[in-house]
Amino acid sequence: MITKKEREIEFVSITIKEIMKSCRELIAKKEILQEATKTINNMAEFAGSTFPIIGAAGIDAENAEIHASIKAQRMNALLNLVTTIEDTEKELIKHNTSRAVARRELNKILGM
Repeated sequence: MITKKEREIEFVSITIKEIMKSCRELIAKKEILQEATKTINNMAEFAGSTFPIIGAAGIDAENAEIHASIKAQRMNALLNLVTTIEDTEKELIKHNTSRAVARRELNKILGM
């Protein structure tokens, strides 16, 4: 019988795999992600700079600024995650290529 903890571990494992798959798919769209991140960061800066105007208009300026800041932080985190995954994928490919070349060289030396 599977325990509650084992089910939770399985759920987390599946979720991580799905997140990693989605991030790998975003590597091909990284330029768009960078533009979106830049736009969100600009919006967060704008929200902060218009704090007095928004507040004077009766809008909850602090809430708007916090939401904009959180969106910017999340976009930056997502971009950093995608960049890290891209870098580690490249590193893995480089490592595997080096091992394959070394294996071919060794086989050549051994006459295999």
